[in-house]
Amino acid sequence: MAYVSKEITKFLRDCDKDGDNRVTQAEVLAYYNSKDPKSAQKLTNQLFKKYDKDRSGDLNIDEITKYAKGLLTREISKVLKQFDTNKDKKITYAELISNCEDGELVALMTFGDLNKNNDDVVTVDEIRAYLNSHGSGPQQ
Repeated sequence: MAYVSKEITKFLRDCDKDGDNRVTQAEVLAYYNSKDPKSAQKLTNQLFKKYDKDRSGDLNIDEITKYAKGLLTREISKVLKQFDTNKDKKITYAELISNCEDGELVALMTFGDLNKNNDDVVTVDEIRAYLNSHGSGPQQ
């Protein structure tokens, strides 16, 4: 939950200009305009279509939490897609090295930090535990 809480706090800080712990479409649009003006309207529309379940025109804390959890799931999927070449939902040392641009040193440091049970396999649970131990991990 720490990662999700951190993402929610960041999202609110960046978007919620009136400090009411809700973000309106206008606030989100202004935020996205500052990042990517060409895609701002499309991103805002997609976000509200998917997460503004009560169609109130703003996102409350529950809706923002679902958004943050969705971001986390997509990030984990990206990591697995990049490194898990045999699609077993685990990243082995060999998979990490073969896909690491900066070579074996970075792989050793990263793999050693993640592979807490020393079984030469990094699981999604170990990634979550690592993120949690560094104050930015997901709950699940």
